[in-house]
Amino acid sequence: MGFCYFGPTRDAEDHAGRPAEIYALNVAPQHWRHGAGRALCEHAARDAQARECDAMILWVLEGNRAARRFYEALGYAADGAERVNVKLMPGTPLGEVRYRKAIA
Repeated sequence: MGFCYFGPTRDAEDHAGRPAEIYALNVAPQHWRHGAGRALCEHAARDAQARECDAMILWVLEGNRAARRFYEALGYAADGAERVNVKLMPGTPLGEVRYRKAIA
């Protein structure tokens, strides 16, 4: 149905507390809008909190309005950090925005 890949933050410059990071979230389209993505993100946050993390972060494509609305509905907010990802699609720079949610 889907997966949520998460762990310690990979952002070396993020010194605000002890954040964990959602690296990837994917839910099969036939399961969209049925709570699977929310359940996966909530599981990740509970696990990170149990490991004494105080926030969850994630990076989302700047132009992916649907994903941004989804994360905002879960309580995440853009924290002002931005980057250009050239690894996702080599030769095509993609703007990303970092989102953060307190979990402690």
